[in-house]
Amino acid sequence: PRSPDKGQFGMSSNTDASILDQEEFDGATFVGGDFRAADLSDKTFFGCEFQKVSAPEADFRDSVFEDCRLIGCDLSMSLVASARFLGVEFVDCKLMGVDWSQASGLTFSASFRGCLLSHGSFNGLAMKNARVLDCRAHEANFSGANLSGADFARTDLYAAKFARTDLTRADLSLAANYEINPSDNVLRETRFSVSAALAVAQRMGIVVPGE
Repeated sequence: PRSPDKGQFGMSSNTDASILDQEEFDGATFVGGDFRAADLSDKTFFGCEFQKVSAPEADFRDSVFEDCRLIGCDLSMSLVASARFLGVEFVDCKLMGVDWSQASGLTFSASFRGCLLSHGSFNGLAMKNARVLDCRAHEANFSGANLSGADFARTDLYAAKFARTDLTRADLSLAANYEINPSDNVLRETRFSVSAALAVAQRMGIVVPGE
């Protein structure tokens, strides 16, 4: 059952003690706090909001985040093995080097806006209709992921890896710096920028006059 003490952990002065000592939170707001390499495993957060929480290299293994919002937080290199993310929104967060592929793939549902996702791995994750907007995802690994219907508007995908990735109806038309091998990915009704579409056509052996 969810905690009946909804929303009582809103002040930064209480954040450190509450988030470390309790196991379940419902509707809480966490402001600030330094949790570098902290053990935050086996915790459950329902409808919570995290503002400018610093938790690089923290251990979130087996934790649950449902209908949560994280704004301006740093979770770079954090551990998320078997963690569940359901209806989670990341805004302006540093999430570099996170291996999301270790999270619970059956319940992974997250959106990213204005986030740093570089060197992260989404290998094999089901991310249908995901929103990855205004992000930097340099050298991120999307191999084997289901990105059907995903939107990457204004996201920088420099050296990101796409292999055996399902990009059915995905929208990459406003994304930047990506390369897609059409023979190694699923492309059906996928939207590309003009330059990317020409590159894909050329890799398929299609001659485009004037190019």
